[in-house]
Amino acid sequence: MKTRKVFGILLGLGSLALIGNLIYRFSMDLVVSFIEVLILCLFLLLFFFTITWGSRKKKDGILPSEELGKQIENQSIVISYYWIVGFLFIGLVVDRIVTGNVNMTLMILLGVALITPAIMTYIIAQTYQITPNLIGKFANRVMETNATISKKNETKSAIY
Repeated sequence: MKTRKVFGILLGLGSLALIGNLIYRFSMDLVVSFIEVLILCLFLLLFFFTITWGSRKKKDGILPSEELGKQIENQSIVISYYWIVGFLFIGLVVDRIVTGNVNMTLMILLGVALITPAIMTYIIAQTYQITPNLIGKFANRVMETNATISKKNETKSAIY
């Protein structure tokens, strides 16, 4: 069996075990810590990464650096954004029904989630303006600095 499949199976079984543990702890009214949820998320993240992407050495799937991989990532990011905003909204509605109050933190996060794409679109669009404003100039400066740092790192790695 391929290493990727074995690793995927192990991560999947580990994720199922952690999910089972969390369900048990919730059903028994035991405390579930932030670290337990974080570890479950890490296992699931690694599991889905492993079963989604291939290996450059073994050439056994799509690579995230390929054009198709970039297109898949861009499309999944856009869809994920809408799902997350929907979950935040549902969380606010459920919180309002259950407690009778609105969780202000969730309300602020929902507001930030709704305006972030518009702000980022504006900033990125400013980098393409013929005469960019202050934000566009700042974004261009950041991009130039990143390019310079990348070139220096490539030069250092070529030397070694």
